[in-house]
Amino acid sequence: SIEVVSPVSRKISVTVPAEEVNAALSAAAREVGASVTLPGFRKGKAPASVIEKRFAGEVISRATETLVERRVADILKEENLKLRDHDPEELAFYSNATTDFEFKFPFGWGELWGVADRTDYDLKAHMKVSGKSLEYTDPNTGEKYVPYVIEPSLGVERMVLAILCNAYEEEETDSETRVVLKLHHALAPYKVAVLPLQKKALGEKSEEIYRTLCKEFSCTYDEAGSIGKRYRRQDEIGTPYCVTVDFETLDNGTVTVRERDSMAQIRLPIERLVDYFKENLAY
Repeated sequence: SIEVVSPVSRKISVTVPAEEVNAALSAAAREVGASVTLPGFRKGKAPASVIEKRFAGEVISRATETLVERRVADILKEENLKLRDHDPEELAFYSNATTDFEFKFPFGWGELWGVADRTDYDLKAHMKVSGKSLEYTDPNTGEKYVPYVIEPSLGVERMVLAILCNAYEEEETDSETRVVLKLHHALAPYKVAVLPLQKKALGEKSEEIYRTLCKEFSCTYDEAGSIGKRYRRQDEIGTPYCVTVDFETLDNGTVTVRERDSMAQIRLPIERLVDYFKENLAY
């Protein structure tokens, strides 16, 4: 996620990799013909970039949209997202620009995230009441000014609803309708489910594998019902991978790994499971 630490009209800090912020700011600056000073970064510190004053608002707006869209697109389908700029008559009296990230819910388009440029209204109002100066001094030029406030407003409930609506699918198979929650694996409650083909004969080995995987991932264990029904249960809660322990496991130490979205299955040695899931669940 993007966390705006100190967004003002001339300076921006965000908790994303410095190289990514640099690239977004530089690209946005080139688009509007502005200059951006990108100083060196110290380990563990959020990047702070000084943007040419007269272009600052537009550069930050474009760069922020790029960074946010890039991450949101990992979670939500692009065709279900759009940006809508507020018309002048919609703007609050303190705002000179507001953009909404909108999502296409089953009931229609709705606001997901609002980003408003509140200008220097908030800090000047606070200065007036408190009698304290909130001016910022530019370290390069010595210029003093009251920073602008950029307000990103995101509702947790509507974001969760959008993620669930985006992930929910019903797929027709040869014999039934498969309900599957295609959550991004970073959001899936369980990453791996361990399923013994037979509870009594394979339970001990399955529990051993489960305990090993639990040390690295959020896992669940399911031994009730047919293997097909258990696959469907995991599909419905969005579990990306299932590990099926069968009688071949006892013979050669391999298991079946099933991927949720494609339903593709492969055989892997038990000792390869942790590395395989680390690689495929990395984000």
